Amino acid sequence: MRSRPRRPPGRPRPTLLARAEVPSGLPRADALALDIARCIPWSHHDLPDAPVLAFRGECGDRATVTLLAALAMFDAVCRMTLVARRLEGA
Repeated sequence: MRSRPRRPPGRPRPTLLARAEVPSGLPRADALALDIARCIPWSHHDLPDAPVLAFRGECGDRATVTLLAALAMFDAVCRMTLVARRLEGA
């Protein structure tokens, strides 16, 4: 099993969602989407098939492709924003 990266000093404790804990009472599709999203920042190359197939079964092919593309773009924008802030402060 892989160890999770340590939180850098001075960073706030992750929220419920950031800790990969799905809040109770969510619709099934939302809970499945969060299960997929939790893999994107740290283990996108190890994204298991099961949550993707479960989301696909619940929402269909188009929604699955849309979700995966949106998560990838969101991750890329967040990373570029972090890099830009570092470059601006350099």
